[in-house]
Amino acid sequence: MPGSSRRDRSASGSISFAAPLEAIDCVETSVAQDRLRIHATKRFDSQSGYLAGHFPEFAVFPGVFIVESLVQAVACALRDSIGRPPQLFELNSVRFFAPILLGDEFSLDAEIVNEDGGFQADALCSRGGVACARLKARFQYGP
Repeated sequence: MPGSSRRDRSASGSISFAAPLEAIDCVETSVAQDRLRIHATKRFDSQSGYLAGHFPEFAVFPGVFIVESLVQAVACALRDSIGRPPQLFELNSVRFFAPILLGDEFSLDAEIVNEDGGFQADALCSRGGVACARLKARFQYGP
């Protein structure tokens, strides 16, 4: 794609502010038409020990962790350019459509648009081509 760049990186160990919760495994970024696009993935597996109680007989990836996945993906994508993690300022909209279950790998695709004092993120989370959640959030540059 003309005018775009792509950087692949593992997210593991790169987002120390979120430890021990790793809500993303890998992040890819590209730029097109003055917009940053982020693609992140996460596999929800039995090694995710902090999820044992949600729910013991039928493990479901918590919705708040999907929000955290967006926060971590944005932080990982922007860490080189702004030097600090951006702060989630406002969650404008969150809609959940389908569960993410044990063994699923989900992807989060977000488009970032700059605005005064921060930026807006519009994200779609899906697994196997099925939409799981849609999020719209506003971030500010951290302290």
